[in-house]
Amino acid sequence: MIIVRVGDVMTQQRDLLSEKQGKLMRNILKNTVKYISVYIVTAAVLLGLLVAAALIPQSSIRKNMGRSAEFLCENELFVKGAGELDGGKLDRYADAVLLGIAYQYDSDKPLESVMWSAYYNDKTMNANENLRDAVSEGKEANQQYLRYWHGSNVIVRPLHTVLSLKGIYILNAVLLGALAGVLFYLLKKEKAYILIAGLAVSFALTMVWMVPFSLEYTWNFYIMLVMSIIMVLRERKGRKLPLGIPFMLCGMITCFLDFLTTELLTLFVPLLIVMWFRWRNPETIGWKKLVPPVVSWGAGYVCMWFTKWITASIVLGESVIPYVKENLEERISGYVGLEKWDFLKGALTKNITALLPWNFGGFGVFIGFVMILAVLYLCYVYKKKTVRKTVIFIYAAIAVIPFVRYLVLHNHAYLHYFFTFRTLIVTVLAVTLIMGEMIDWRLLKHENKKKRRA
Repeated sequence: MIIVRVGDVMTQQRDLLSEKQGKLMRNILKNTVKYISVYIVTAAVLLGLLVAAALIPQSSIRKNMGRSAEFLCENELFVKGAGELDGGKLDRYADAVLLGIAYQYDSDKPLESVMWSAYYNDKTMNANENLRDAVSEGKEANQQYLRYWHGSNVIVRPLHTVLSLKGIYILNAVLLGALAGVLFYLLKKEKAYILIAGLAVSFALTMVWMVPFSLEYTWNFYIMLVMSIIMVLRERKGRKLPLGIPFMLCGMITCFLDFLTTELLTLFVPLLIVMWFRWRNPETIGWKKLVPPVVSWGAGYVCMWFTKWITASIVLGESVIPYVKENLEERISGYVGLEKWDFLKGALTKNITALLPWNFGGFGVFIGFVMILAVLYLCYVYKKKTVRKTVIFIYAAIAVIPFVRYLVLHNHAYLHYFFTFRTLIVTVLAVTLIMGEMIDWRLLKHENKKKRRA
């Protein structure tokens, strides 16, 4: 009888284990199908929107595109919007190329034209002059730029039916300012003062007020702000909703709109906000919580690149990999006349010193070091009795990621530091959150009261 009962128990355990494994496999299959379905639908919608933008007749945008070209020709390709400060430089070269692509979309062959993403390019002239000649003299596209989606033309081309580039810059300033205001308002309602401080300081150090006045800079800031607002609205009531699908969509849209500028902002700023909200509860702390959003964002971002290249190869009837491979090798290790070590060091230092106040010369460097010493002083003197080391370690790891990005894409980071440096918003926000974990603000507030009484 005992042997029979033991056998029954073992059989029940095997059945229970088998049932759990079956349930796990069904959930994995269900989630896989859901992710793939969402990806396919989203990619199809984004491509459809781009094709729809290409269907707008060229005649409908010619007038405002001509005004945009004239506006761009009034200034240099790289405008110094804030004196000699590196962080104030505006990239009008990229804007001229983007508008050149938008103008050359062929409403008779919309799918092929958005795949080629071609524009008129005479190498003896500047990009702004090429755009002006393409509009005024009817010059046809002769240079492909197919490695990117150039999805921002979903916005830029329709807007040119009613606005020129100058008007779009003003619209950007209004909309980005409004989105930032909404985000800060929502964080204030949740008493997320450390997040407010981190975002405010990082925005100031990276001179974000320059962002609306270069199309190339704006798209990731739109995505970052919208995604951050969505995350605050999702997290404010303490409902730990799944993050995988939203972050996959965020990665897809980042690849679709961005021109390889500050892509990490759309992942890590919203993620740091989510972490702060969720980690108020000690039971939710840990690396495992970060895996789904990070992997999902990365999968969405990378797969959208491959989707563009595969779609282009099918539509155009030729492999586009040679074009892509050449550019990828250049962005990683293209030669700029420096030894490898100097190249890597330059990619880091040029991005760091583009921050305020570092780029104010010797006095700015002094102020920067004073700020760092002040932070270290506060963290040491007013340190909490109990510090959550795991949280600090994770924040610190995220703070380092922008520097890894600069080293991996060192050619790109070295040449385009005047906009890639804004990825350091992630670093500054993460460091601020570390301060929030280490400093006992009540002790600091109590000591300030004592000093005022004295």
